Amino acid sequence: MLAKTRALVLGSVKYGDNSLIVKAYTKDEGIKSFIVGSIHSKKGVLKPAMVQALSQLDLVYYSKGKGELKRIKEAAMAHHYNELWFDPVKSSLAMFLAEILAHVLKEEETNPNLFDFISEAFMELDELEEGIGNFHLFFLLRLSGFLGFAPQMPLKGQEYFDLQSGIYSSSNVEHYHYLNKEESKLWLQMQEAEKANSLKMGIAKTSRSQLLEFMLNYYRLHITDFGQLRSLEVVKSLLS
Repeated sequence: MLAKTRALVLGSVKYGDNSLIVKAYTKDEGIKSFIVGSIHSKKGVLKPAMVQALSQLDLVYYSKGKGELKRIKEAAMAHHYNELWFDPVKSSLAMFLAEILAHVLKEEETNPNLFDFISEAFMELDELEEGIGNFHLFFLLRLSGFLGFAPQMPLKGQEYFDLQSGIYSSSNVEHYHYLNKEESKLWLQMQEAEKANSLKMGIAKTSRSQLLEFMLNYYRLHITDFGQLRSLEVVKSLLS
């Protein structure tokens, strides 16, 4: 039985001598893994550009059976990026965020609105000229809402943000997952900029690095088995 879907490539690994296993987030069936033959063969269904992180594809695949590798019958680019794979900062951010998506998106959880958000976000990054260094923070902040743990805004007098609960408090409870007053101000600055849909936060590079650490800790507290990120150090070095 054949099925059609739009897909976002999250990554690929070599399988045997000539094949690849491609992990993708599909609009209609959530996470799927596909086995494909050589991408360098003239007869190959997927071409090299199609397996790059966050490629957007239209797929026709054999859908018989659950929990197994699927085979692709037809594939075409659904969107062509202009800069995403050629700009060093944009491509590094794309790889980093694709790795995070592979950690947080669960098997066969269908969410067309989440798919559209991710698809449109990376088309936006592709065209972005200003605020590129803050894109990953805003993306992860917005993604947390789709995943069910968006941080709340503070009420009057609440100056301390709790990464564990996702809420602000009027007192600094001494445990590891609270941000102090200055750190909480920085976190709130990010929330307010995101709410205003402005990537221009005007913060120092050290503050941006801090926010990324806070954000990743936030995800680790809310996503089971979040794991380590291989691309983290590359992103840190590019943005520092």
